[in-house]
Amino acid sequence: MSVLLHDVRYAFRQLWNAPGFALAAVLTLALGIGANTGVFSVVNTVLLKPLPYAEPDRLMTVQSMNTRTAPVPSHLSYPDFFDFRAQNRVFEHLITFRDTNVILTGAGEPTKLDGEMATWDLFPALGIRPELGRGFLQSEESAGTHVAVLSHTFWEHQFGGDRSIVGRTITLDRKLYTVVGVAPAGFAFPANEPEIQLWTTIATDREAPAGDEPITEERGAHLLTALGRLKPGVTLQQARADLNVIAESLAKQYPNDDANTRQASIRPALETLVGDSREPLLILLGAVGLVLLIACANIANLLLARTANREHEMAIRAAIGASRGRVIRQLLTESLLLALLGGGAGTVLAEFALRVVLPLGGHSIPRLAQLTMVGLYGVMTYSVTRRTREIGVRVALGASRSLVLSMVLRQALLLVAIGLAFGLAGSIASGRLLATMLYGASPTNPAVFALAGLLVALTGALAAYLPARHAASVDSMQALRME
Repeated sequence: MSVLLHDVRYAFRQLWNAPGFALAAVLTLALGIGANTGVFSVVNTVLLKPLPYAEPDRLMTVQSMNTRTAPVPSHLSYPDFFDFRAQNRVFEHLITFRDTNVILTGAGEPTKLDGEMATWDLFPALGIRPELGRGFLQSEESAGTHVAVLSHTFWEHQFGGDRSIVGRTITLDRKLYTVVGVAPAGFAFPANEPEIQLWTTIATDREAPAGDEPITEERGAHLLTALGRLKPGVTLQQARADLNVIAESLAKQYPNDDANTRQASIRPALETLVGDSREPLLILLGAVGLVLLIACANIANLLLARTANREHEMAIRAAIGASRGRVIRQLLTESLLLALLGGGAGTVLAEFALRVVLPLGGHSIPRLAQLTMVGLYGVMTYSVTRRTREIGVRVALGASRSLVLSMVLRQALLLVAIGLAFGLAGSIASGRLLATMLYGASPTNPAVFALAGLLVALTGALAAYLPARHAASVDSMQALRME
């Protein structure tokens, strides 16, 4: 243990004595790890985690299939939903829901609330039991019945977590609603709308404005999405076949409203929730994976350049008795310390990466260029620093400092130009690929490419110029003696 602690202390001293190297390495790792952690957090939440309900694999989104042109899922009307609910043989529960907004009065300042209107068996269909009270009763779908279940967060913030709230009335849109329950903490429905503050039944939709029929009787008013829980043992194919029979029957009975919806659309609820974001998220995950690979390659180059620069130190250590294994262990300790520091910084940056991931869009190239610039600066600086003796000897033998600096810059910019050529070609190719997959994505953005190229070129030039200028100022006689 004492030997390990000695190695760690020595590794800290080595990094402290080379702040440029340490900062470049830790920042490169932090950016790569932070970006990957942030993107994977999004992918895990959206694509990998199941819906937060009981047996989520049995939950299916049910819609009509509009076949007027290309078949596309479309919303249901209330009458069509009622027919699907009554005639199907494959669902334990079939519910429908839609967003609504209500104004809460009588409890301080009037407050606009985000709500969800659903059929009575919302909670049984999801396999959720309210924390307080109960869910809805079938009779509470009837017109004139006003009941509500509060979200846990709204209950705590608005009513202070008062457990006697069940049975009390609140005023929503100038109507008295009886609070029949409080949802459990963390419950959200729909799953992608955690801001929903309460749920009510479709009773309000059954109430007709003066002189009109209620929307629940308008077969042409397509505004609903349904969610069904399959009976045990029922497959997706069986459910589609069952609902297609019903859809075909409705199209014949009501040709004015349902002629173009002779089929039903049934998809797993998670697939519907993810929607078109699956491919972009997987592409983004692959992209940041490549970024991490680039970061690791940059770190490897930095370590190689630093190790080559420490040949004299290693020779002395070997001369005074250090074994090859002892030297390798010390180098591994330094690498492990860098990895720990970079991983820690990357974890901190992951929270910020989450806020950057979604709006990346067409501006992703400058952000990726920032990682690229850190690695490029570190690698270029160390590669030029390794030539300190060579540069000093050239000056000692009569070469002018300006000539030496121009030579170093020319060689550095040549490498940068080659890298930019390959990088831009790859970016354009990947951009065209993305444009075929993502609606509205532009395959090229000249301003973005120009900015990224300029930043990388300036970084490479600066990384070569500063150590070259320092090397050119080394005393000539000292350079000759070192050689």
